[in-house]
Amino acid sequence: IDEVDILIGFWLSPWMKRHAIETRQRVFSEVMKLMSKNVITPFIEARYPFTEYVAAITHSMQKGKNGKVLLEWK
Repeated sequence: IDEVDILIGFWLSPWMKRHAIETRQRVFSEVMKLMSKNVITPFIEARYPFTEYVAAITHSMQKGKNGKVLLEWK
């Protein structure tokens, strides 16, 4: 991955279609390493317990979100 100061966001599915499996695996591995070191941290807008999955799905489909909507299994 090239050095990037700020990544606003991107649509993953077109990127996946344009790159070979080897590239996808390499980039995924690199991103996971950076996330494990807290170099990259995704913004989380909301967390829902699994029992509230309908609310989480509804929230995740809203336009104008500012971050990830997560389901938690605890």
